[in-house]
Amino acid sequence: MANVKTFNKGTSGNKKLSANFTVREFACKDGSNTVKIDYELVCILQKIREVTGRPITINSGYRTPVYNRKVDGASNSYHLYGRATDIKGANLDDITSIANALGVRGILRYGTFVHIDTRTARYHHSYVTGKNVSYGRKVIPYCGYVLKQGTTGSDVGIVQFKLAREGYAVGTVDGIAGVKFDKAVKAYQRNKGLLVDGKVGINTWNSLFNR
Repeated sequence: MANVKTFNKGTSGNKKLSANFTVREFACKDGSNTVKIDYELVCILQKIREVTGRPITINSGYRTPVYNRKVDGASNSYHLYGRATDIKGANLDDITSIANALGVRGILRYGTFVHIDTRTARYHHSYVTGKNVSYGRKVIPYCGYVLKQGTTGSDVGIVQFKLAREGYAVGTVDGIAGVKFDKAVKAYQRNKGLLVDGKVGINTWNSLFNR
């Protein structure tokens, strides 16, 4: 489920949310200090950054209601809740196919950027063609270490996110592998005929992201 936290850009702008993203990057373009950020988005963007190997620029993150109206944003835009970002910096086809493989339900392709949000109902659309689309799925390389109860970080978060999108009860996506993470992984492994040990090694990772 969404895990939105509110930050103050003035006092926490340089706070690192993951290896490559800080609070300031998600701030509203109107200069206001309030910044709302969904940790699910942080995990998604961090993995896109890692897979593409290129810096990701956030064109628009959180928006205040006043700024959202100024830019003609949707009246109930996910940007208003800190649950959406418009990004560029890598090949846009790569961004959409990585996001799709990660389980992102809200992917909107524009001419020069991709909108990603953490909605739970699938909406994949191209404003280039004006049609709903079926994006590809880029291989998501194994993170390189076993994720298990007690592990923390954005890799745990992206596994929590994908498991939640697959219908498993992981609780809040917070990047902390606790009891719910262990139970959800075991349930997934059991359903997929994998070794049931609650650990996300290369086989469970590939089943989640690359099957």
